[in-house]
Amino acid sequence: MRSNIFSTYFVGRILLTVVFCLAILLTISYIAIYQPQKTQAELNQQISQTRFMLSKYQQYQSVYKSLQVKLKQFKINEQLYEIPAMRDVSLTQNNLGEISNVISGIADKAGLDIVSIDPDAQTLSTYESRIKINATFKGKLSNFRELVLNLGSLGYVDQITRINAQDIVQNRKYELRLWMNLS
Repeated sequence: MRSNIFSTYFVGRILLTVVFCLAILLTISYIAIYQPQKTQAELNQQISQTRFMLSKYQQYQSVYKSLQVKLKQFKINEQLYEIPAMRDVSLTQNNLGEISNVISGIADKAGLDIVSIDPDAQTLSTYESRIKINATFKGKLSNFRELVLNLGSLGYVDQITRINAQDIVQNRKYELRLWMNLS
């Protein structure tokens, strides 16, 4: 009887050892074979996606270069304009009354009709170094572009915070909100 129990115990122990060794062998084969293949497949997919994006960007390269050339110069109404260089200049409070004349001169030169140019004196008391100007014009869009371009060449124009275009039967109405630096 004792040899029967011993043999059953010994067979169970061997079977448990074999199962344990098979589990270790399967784990090692999973780590050594399956994981590198999975990683390799993911890397191959990333490489193919990168190659696709690279070929797509190479197609846009010629367009990008032509846009870089046109950035410095552009055409409006058959005339060639260069983008003006910005100068940091502040408007003195003595010249504050001339702002309306300067803006109306630029608008006349651009071919726009002036509806109103209103400096906001309340902002002068709130912001000591800046003044807000609300201006309204009528005319064609191409003339409005020229106006904005020429306003950009004024060194004391700090920001254009609002542009509103309303379509009226023949002409468009444009509203601007400008902020100018004061010294």
